[in-house]
Amino acid sequence: MHEHVEVSARAGPRIVQQARAGRLQPRHDCTEVRHFKGDVMQTFPAFLDPYRKGMELAVDQINRAGGLLGRQVELVVRDDNGTPGDAVRVAEELVSREKVDVLLGTFSSAVGLAVADFAKQRKLLFIASEPLTDKIVWDNGNRYTFRLRPSTYMQTAMLVPSAAKLGKRRWAIVYPDYEYGKSATAAFKQQMIALQPSGIEFVEFSAPLGKLDAGPVVQAIADAKPDAIFSSLFAADLAKFVREGELRGLFRDRPVFNDVIGISLGASCRFRLRRKQGASWQRAALTLEPRSAYLLRGPVRREWEHSIPAVEHLRYSVTFRSVKDPIASANR
Repeated sequence: MHEHVEVSARAGPRIVQQARAGRLQPRHDCTEVRHFKGDVMQTFPAFLDPYRKGMELAVDQINRAGGLLGRQVELVVRDDNGTPGDAVRVAEELVSREKVDVLLGTFSSAVGLAVADFAKQRKLLFIASEPLTDKIVWDNGNRYTFRLRPSTYMQTAMLVPSAAKLGKRRWAIVYPDYEYGKSATAAFKQQMIALQPSGIEFVEFSAPLGKLDAGPVVQAIADAKPDAIFSSLFAADLAKFVREGELRGLFRDRPVFNDVIGISLGASCRFRLRRKQGASWQRAALTLEPRSAYLLRGPVRREWEHSIPAVEHLRYSVTFRSVKDPIASANR
């Protein structure tokens, strides 16, 4: 999801500064800039609309509870077109024209880095809600930028111990060709070499974000004859890669991420499934009640796409993915 979400609160860094000084002068406005149209909206529809609805729900809850420091919060949405240049332009507009004090959001790592640099120059608090690149708080980190989500290094660190135990020598890495994918690839290689310092090699395959030509990529990986595959693709790119890989037998006798286990908390939701059937889709759905769990394994994991539409009330989920060694499991 490449978007620039700036949430500017006119009670932002000033609140922090005044709180430290024992003074609070509540002002009233929150501005959010997120990009909900253009190529990125077409690439990541499953991300963008639920994010916007989540923000609207949050603002409604805050205002029903009395607002922020006794004042009502207003959400103003801007579009950054998913590019660093446009993100900085709309951030400048928010600061200069709207007089905002806090920037919050972004999805794309490239956009997040651009806004972090802007926040540093303007000495504004920036809360990076979604970008995963490690650079945003390490290489390019600054005192005004804070991250909410685990970074690419943290996420790969969850997987590498299991991957290293497989003892595979030749790894294929496929990733989206922008900052997030490059950062995830670097983190995976660094951590794998630390655990498996000798006898390991990597072959890399990149694809334009949202424009994966799955057939040639899958064939190139197959021709490289890897022992295992690491992918940081996501959204539609990942679905296309998995479908094409299944058709061409790419994952046969190779370790892949296998089962998906989910725990649904908070509000109930509709769990939708679909798979391609000729020129149309075969569809199914069920309701996930609060504190329910689900397991995706076998055909429902490999052949079906799953999604959860936006809900009216607050909902959380916890998701686990396993790594499977087909050879080991066949010998059980």
